[in-house]
This record gives sequence, structure tokens and C-alpha cells, in this order.
Amino acid sequence: ERTPPWGAPNVEEYAERLERNLDSLERYPECRFGYEWSAYELELLSREFPDVFAKMRDLGGRGRTAFYNGTYSQPHLQTLSSESCYRQFEYGMAAYRELGLRLPVTYAHQEASVHDQVPQLLSAFGLRFAVIPGFSSTLEWLEGGELTVRWGDGLKFVRGAEFTRWIGLDGTEVPLYLINTDIRGPMENAEAVETMQGLMAGPALMVSVPDLIEVDDRWIGERKDVDLVLLDDALARRIREVPPVGRARFHTNWSYIEGLRAEELSRADSEAGIALLRAEAIGVLARVLIGRAPETLRDSWKTVLACQHHDVYCFCAPELKGKAIGWLSDVRAGTDRISADAMEAVAAEIDIPPASAGAVAVFNPAPYPVSAVVGTVVQAPISELLDPSGAAVPFDTEERDDGSVEILFPARVDGLGYAAYRFKAGPAPSIVKPRSWEAPFAVENRFYAARIEADGTFSSLTEAVSGAELLDPSSFPGNNLAGTDSEGLSPRGTALGREGQWVRPERGPELTWKPDGAAVITEGAASTALRISGSLGRRVGGVVELRFYPDSPRIDIIWTLDFDEASVGNFYEDDTKLRIRWPLAFDGTVSHDIAFGVADERNGRPFTPSECGGTTG
Repeated sequence: ERTPPWGAPNVEEYAERLERNLDSLERYPECRFGYEWSAYELELLSREFPDVFAKMRDLGGRGRTAFYNGTYSQPHLQTLSSESCYRQFEYGMAAYRELGLRLPVTYAHQEASVHDQVPQLLSAFGLRFAVIPGFSSTLEWLEGGELTVRWGDGLKFVRGAEFTRWIGLDGTEVPLYLINTDIRGPMENAEAVETMQGLMAGPALMVSVPDLIEVDDRWIGERKDVDLVLLDDALARRIREVPPVGRARFHTNWSYIEGLRAEELSRADSEAGIALLRAEAIGVLARVLIGRAPETLRDSWKTVLACQHHDVYCFCAPELKGKAIGWLSDVRAGTDRISADAMEAVAAEIDIPPASAGAVAVFNPAPYPVSAVVGTVVQAPISELLDPSGAAVPFDTEERDDGSVEILFPARVDGLGYAAYRFKAGPAPSIVKPRSWEAPFAVENRFYAARIEADGTFSSLTEAVSGAELLDPSSFPGNNLAGTDSEGLSPRGTALGREGQWVRPERGPELTWKPDGAAVITEGAASTALRISGSLGRRVGGVVELRFYPDSPRIDIIWTLDFDEASVGNFYEDDTKLRIRWPLAFDGTVSHDIAFGVADERNGRPFTPSECGGTTG
């Protein structure tokens, strides 16, 4: 963090600030400091500034400091996959042990990083308490118990009803301390308010989570009438006096995926994580089948987890986002090479009957059966493709730009396994070539029937057995790309509470996706693909590709957009932003690949991008 007053221009000056902070503990014996640092940064500190780290570790051993959170890089867990959430705690707690530090037992953090799976994760890794963060989050009371709240400087829970049971998806319970994690205004004011409130005083513990502070005589003097304690110890004592009341779900409905290249960063993170999981699974498979030792991926995982740091995702760090995207790309490329080496080693051991011209091994790293259309490049045209049982498999042959031949075919592979498809050499049945098409295009199989318009939207999608129409195109068709043009990405002006006034940006004109006439169709035995190029306003061009399969309920839709310094949507208005709309004609839900991050929302409740503001792009 380079922004004053929180950070420093460089890491050397920040290390000096930290050392002064630690030295203040020696000057003021009454002081106790709890640090919410990422394990990643502690590893860097131990390597780059061993003397400062040794002082921090020594003070922790003497009970003067503690560490909170426990994750590897202080991410926003609600934006991550289930695997990344687990690995954040796995690698984070391992780092504390390897560094010889006191293990965190309290999940206290400045920013909201909560979802419905977190209690199970906290329990699994030995964290015993959680504290409400200062950023937006949602408490949803379940059956049993009651809690009284006091309004004032934010939401306050009264003394004697300070803990509730945070209930996870699997029923795991973690005591949650109910207090805002900051003290607003001078300490004297906070003490006076608590004293005057009497029976309505807030919880016994005040929690402040500032950025790194300078401690001097004045700071100590302002706190002369309070005990400075570590949360771990204070919560353990307090819960014996006031056991938890009631049960609650606790989650957040806002995201930190914001700012320039934010979506690209999130996508790169997801792709790198998938590549690592794939490599691990294939490495295990190669060890079981041919005794090949798997390669370690620990350093690659740590790189991915480090790139999930909340400061990387912050709207104000586009340069850091760019670096992280590059690191994640490198991880994915290196990991894909590791997977390919393991698969090639297994494939080399497959027996191929003499009558076959060759074979292709299709691997499935998932623990369940998968059916999908597979593409692979062959050295020469093939006339027939056979599955592991010897049955013929339909396939398409496509010429690539470099003159090679790619075949596409439907494959099915059992969980954590592989299937060998053999082929015979000879003239290909047909070469699939793109051609132009006229709308509407109708496609039908035993699962559905669809009608596609010239711009790639769906004017109809019906379920085959019942004939029920799944779309309600009364306002717009399915797969409709929408957004508004924008000159200002966020309100202009100075911050609230200071001089000046926020100016809400005007809603820009609606952007409409228009095809440019370059629409082609590729029809084969294994799939049918529609490809439509077009533009959204003056500065967004792109292509939408729709792929249908003759014996599958799956429809693949891929949008590829090119933004020429475009600004789409206003920051605080979701219905102005780039979005793809599917008006459903039935009561249903739309799911996404964020594992736990967004709980089911009530109609009309917003999905908040952030409390901080910023820019999108």
C-alpha cells in the first residue's frame, strides 16, 4: 500500500514504520497489538527484513502480539472458488506454523470476507471466534433466541447479548462477536457514550481495525481508562461470561471485483485454479496407472493465492492487477505443460491394435463422469473413429488456418479416468466448412427446440417433451446483450461529509448489439455452430458464437468483446452496466460459478459493488 497515510512509498519505509510500531510495545508495557496481516506478507517480511520479523515473532511469544484472519492473502472469500477458499486457510495456517508464529484463533478482518461456508472452514483450521467486519455484511437471524440492538454510530449490540452462533452450510457453529470493527471519532467520545448509555451500553469489547498506526504518548493517554487486550484472550474470557444467544447466517452481498481489468483478473484467477486442480488430478492418475511421481505445485498455488489479495482486486490498483494477470497467466501455462507431460506419459503406455492408425486419449480430471465434445489435431485425415467398446463415433473434420486438420467428436469419460478413442486412416467423410446463413435459424434435438435470430438472440426455446416455452420475450429476447454508454464511471465531486457535493452521472444512451453481416454457420455430425460478429455502440466490437449438439441438452454460448477505451454503465447503477439478459417464462433461478459468495437475494435487494467507490471498465 503506497497511499498515505496508510502506506509508504516503498517497502523499506514501511518496514521502518512496522519496526517503530513494534518498538512502542517495549516502551509501553500496557500495549497489546493484534495484526491482521496476510501470511504471504509475513513470509516476505521474514525473507526481506529478518530482524524486524524476529522482533515481531519474539513479541508474539511473550503474549504482546497476535495475528488475526488466518488466510494466506486476506482475500475476499466470497469472490473465490470453493477450492481457493480452502487453500487460503490451508496455506495460511501452514505459513504461520513454518514461520514459528502464534497461530490465529480469531477471524477478525477489516473488510467483509464472509459467506455461508466460512464457519466450516474456520472450525477445520482451528479458528475459534469470528468478529463482524466494518464493511457491508448481512446477518440473517434463524430460529431461537433474541438480540437487542442500539442505534447510534452504526449498529450496536447491547452488553450481555454480544455473541451469536454463526451457522455454516453444514451446521457448523462459530461464535460471532457482534460489534462494528472500528471506533469512530476520538477515544474519549467512545468512552463517554458507553458510560452514559448505562444499561444500553454496547459490548464490553471495543474493536478498532485501523491501518498501521504510530503510537506515542498522546495515543496512549487517550486510552488510559481502557484495557488494551488481544482479541483472542478477551473473547475467550468474555464468552464464558455471556454465552452466545440465538443462531444466524452471516454473509455479504457485495463484491470487490471492480475497477479496470477486474473481470479479467477474476477470470485469470479462475483459469489458473482450474489448471492447477487438473494437473493435480492427472498427476495422481499417472501415478496410479504407470507409477509416475507427480510434480509438486505448491509454489504455483501460492502464487495464485497471493494474486487473490484484496489489494490486488482493489479498484485503485490497475498496475498491480496487470502484474497479477501476468503471473496467473504464467502459472496456467506452466501448469498446462505439467498436465500435458503426465497425459503423454500415460498415453505412451496404451496398447493400440495393429489395424488402427492411431489413438487419442481423453482424460477426465473430475471425480464424476463427463460427456463433452472434444477437439484434437491429427497428423493425417481419418475415415473412422471408434470408442473404447469399438463402436463408431460421429466426428467433424475442420481445416485449421495453419493447414492442419482438427477433429471434433463427442466423448464420455468416467470420473478420474481416461478413455482411448482409436481411429483409422483414410479419406475424411467430409470437411466441415463455414457458410452464410439466414435468420431465423431453427435447431432441434430430443431435449429442446430453439429459434435463433440474426443478432444471435433466442426468440424461442422450448422443452422437447412438454413443449413448454422457457423464454418470455415480451420485452426482449434471450441472450440479449445490453448496456448504456457512459461518460462518467462514478459520481464526481469530493467525498461525503467534506466540502463539495457528489454529482450523479447522467444515464447514458442505450447501447444495442448490432450484427455487421458477417454471420456464418458450421454444420457437422458432432455439432452445429453459429458465429455472428457485430458491435455494441461505437467502441465495443465482438463476436458471439453459439454451439449446439445433436445428442446433448447443452448449448454453449461464448461472447468475445473488444473494448476500444469504452465506458459502459454507471458505477452505482447495475441496470446500466454490461449484461446478458434471459427473460424466463417460468419460476427458476440462474446459477453461476462463485461457489458460496452470493446468497439467494430478495427481489429488489442490490448487489453492491463496493463501499469504496471507484471505476469500472
